[in-house]
Amino acid sequence: MSQEALVRQLCAPTPQQYRALKELIADIKSRHPISKNGVVGHCELVRRGGHGDPRAFDWEKIGLSNRQKMNFVKKNNTGCQWYHVY
Repeated sequence: MSQEALVRQLCAPTPQQYRALKELIADIKSRHPISKNGVVGHCELVRRGGHGDPRAFDWEKIGLSNRQKMNFVKKNNTGCQWYHVY
């Protein structure tokens, strides 16, 4: 098993956690003008070596693009080097 597959298996949020997060984001967006690009992971706000999000977070499960997240990381040199897991 590859390291990435192992990380996905051991570290991914549960379906219930993804569902709850999606509902939370929808609730917050109903009260505040937040675009899709306004939903970010902790590590997108810090440089490399900073805070990390769950190592196997699949952005597509909450309606966002994993590829766009990876492009953002490459462009902005953030602490999310592991976004390639999905």
